[in-house]
Formats: sequence, structure tokens, C-alpha cells
Amino acid sequence: MKKLTFLMQVCLAYLLIISSAYAQNISGRITDATNNKGVEGASVNIKNTAVGTVSDADGKFSLAAKPGEIL
Repeated sequence: MKKLTFLMQVCLAYLLIISSAYAQNISGRITDATNNKGVEGASVNIKNTAVGTVSDADGKFSLAAKPGEIL
């Protein structure tokens, strides 16, 4: 019984580690500080990678990033 409990704990820990490594969708809106309007065509990139996107006409963007990555 102790072996089964230990095995279940190891499996749970493994699943938690793996699930935290997957990318999550991050979305937001880039606005002009002077008039609070959306900024079209602004680049949003994950730091030190080639992954990125561009904001739409309303300043909205969406990007998949892993936990801990910096935009």
C-alpha cells in the first residue's frame, strides 16, 4: 500500500510539472498614453526569442507564452 501511495504521489508531481511547462494564451491591449486609444501595428515579442505578434486596429494582441517568459 505504501508503494502505491508513493507511486501516485510521484505521478501527481510529474503531471503538475508538465502542465506548468505548456504555453498559455496571453492577450492585452496597447494604448496611447495621451488619448487612451488603441495603437495599431505595435510589436509584442517574447524576450530573447523570434516569437511575436502585432496589435490589431484596436491595439489588441494575443500571444502564446510559457510561464516565466517575458513579453
